[in-house]
Amino acid sequence: MQISAITIENFKGIKDPVRIDFKPITLLFGPNSAGKSTIVQALQYALEIFERNNLDPDRTSIGGKAIDLGGFETLVYNHDVSKSIRLKIELDLQDEDLPQYFDGYEDMGLSQFSDKQIGVIPMRAVSAEVEVAVKWNHQLSRPVLSEYTVDINGDHLATIETTDDGKQVFLSKINPFNPVFLENISPDEAKGIIERYFLEESAGEEEFEKLGPILPALMTNFKMEKGVAGLTQPIGVAGTGTAMPQWGKALQFHSPIWTDDTDRIDEGNLLMCLSALIVGPGELVRDGLKKMCYIGPMREIPPRNFTSEKSPDPSRWSSGLKGWDILYSAEKGFVESLNSWLTNQDRLNTGYSIEVKRYREIDVEDPLSLLMSQGIGLEEMDMIQTRINEIPVKSCVAIREELTGMELMPQDVGVGISQVLPVIIGALYIKDGLLAVEQPELHIHPALQVAIGDLFISKVQNRGVCFLLETHSEHLILRFLRRIRETGEDSLPPGKDPLQPEQLAVYYVERCQKGISLTKIRVDKDGEFVDYWPKGFFSERAEELF
Repeated sequence: MQISAITIENFKGIKDPVRIDFKPITLLFGPNSAGKSTIVQALQYALEIFERNNLDPDRTSIGGKAIDLGGFETLVYNHDVSKSIRLKIELDLQDEDLPQYFDGYEDMGLSQFSDKQIGVIPMRAVSAEVEVAVKWNHQLSRPVLSEYTVDINGDHLATIETTDDGKQVFLSKINPFNPVFLENISPDEAKGIIERYFLEESAGEEEFEKLGPILPALMTNFKMEKGVAGLTQPIGVAGTGTAMPQWGKALQFHSPIWTDDTDRIDEGNLLMCLSALIVGPGELVRDGLKKMCYIGPMREIPPRNFTSEKSPDPSRWSSGLKGWDILYSAEKGFVESLNSWLTNQDRLNTGYSIEVKRYREIDVEDPLSLLMSQGIGLEEMDMIQTRINEIPVKSCVAIREELTGMELMPQDVGVGISQVLPVIIGALYIKDGLLAVEQPELHIHPALQVAIGDLFISKVQNRGVCFLLETHSEHLILRFLRRIRETGEDSLPPGKDPLQPEQLAVYYVERCQKGISLTKIRVDKDGEFVDYWPKGFFSERAEELF
């Protein structure tokens, strides 16, 4: 999972910045209409921005009919269009390399960094933060993406901004003292070297080399009457029309910006390095958000004449129908895995299993049907087999009641099974990315609620998947706490997967005078809450019992 956190500001009921740290299992608790869904909607808005440059969405690409954002004027806090919506996405790059861009320099054979000193710089990035600001432009009567900021390894690296009329774009701030650029020297030491350089004091060549190649290049390779490019003077960015870079392409600067004695290969190395560090994190944010799936709080029951999708449509997850689409084309191994969870007594134990039948339809007037009704001789076998192969294979999904062996349609079983089945399928099917589910416990028995907790735990052993669960279920959180305690005590029941405290994040969402606030509730290795819940932990139970 690349995306590790999101910070949200001036979005719907959120005024001041709130940060959600995504763990393999992240839970959002809180009263109705407290703002839990706002977190999920902020992620969907971020996807619209980074994937489609859609700053004013109503429907979203993954929200289907369940989500209607209403556009920027509805989304901005208090509908105050003088404010900017800010979203900051954090990335874990421990196991991920930044993209590299060499377009425009192929004619020189520059398909990789020729300057090794510059080439190693993007490889030093182990984390990144990408923040975008969207504000209303009164001249254009629409929202514009006014700022795009990248931090690398926890320090500011660069900001791209647009002018108020949205017509000009500038790389306004480059931080050449970000440690990713420096060679075994701290930012304060690097600033001291520059101060001595400008004061014409002694700054030895060995000292100057510790600054790395980027700052000297900014000082000498750009045409600036005064100051330093990107540090004290902005650099014009071409070909965008927005502060958001173009994914898959290197940055382009307005010409003529390079000094006459700048070698084109040196120019290419510098530009490719800056592009990897500035464009690359945003492209990875886009890719991470594209892996997100969303299952809404009300899952549809497929009709009796249901037909699965023919063209991929991620928004079908929102209604739950994507789960049924998957079943209609599922491999035998996936159905067996699903049934293992549905039927085993030490798992979900629903009392139902899934059967996927493959068949071919033959019209009663088809000559093949008439021939088969009259009996088949050896001489007709080849002809029959050829005709059968021409008939398309179709699928039918049935639910079998284990107790009676009765075959049922989805409409014939309790609503709880139809509501939870897409959640179970999603948990088993998705191998990488974020699966956001609203009310996974909807309409299901407490015993099934705790058991589905074990399903989520089993899947996070694969670090590629992350669950964001908006829930009211006391039973679900109690199962997570129990497994953490058993993991710490080395007393897990046979066949159960471990859960560590650092794999779980719990947030309590509530409204206050300043908008929506989030309180993170930490859990220790004994499965106990370290922090107090703002309203107590499901205090209704204690009130009713005592």
